[in-house]
Amino acid sequence: MDIKDPNEELAKVVMDVYHYALKNNLDIRSRTDVVKILKVVDPDNFRENRVELVMAMLPVTDAIIKKDLARRVKIN
Repeated sequence: MDIKDPNEELAKVVMDVYHYALKNNLDIRSRTDVVKILKVVDPDNFRENRVELVMAMLPVTDAIIKKDLARRVKIN
């Protein structure tokens, strides 16, 4: 039986959105940009309420990644 964890799926989508935004110079704080990105990276699951959820998670993701990068720079 293949049971997918919805939280794991959502986390993957958030990371995909974050990566796509960086690669394409889009703003993760812009609702318009996040809508565009979600329609590309997860078109089958696009819903307006999902936009709000992903937008709430993106700043946290950004902060964690930047903190980790700063830590790694200090190590090297």
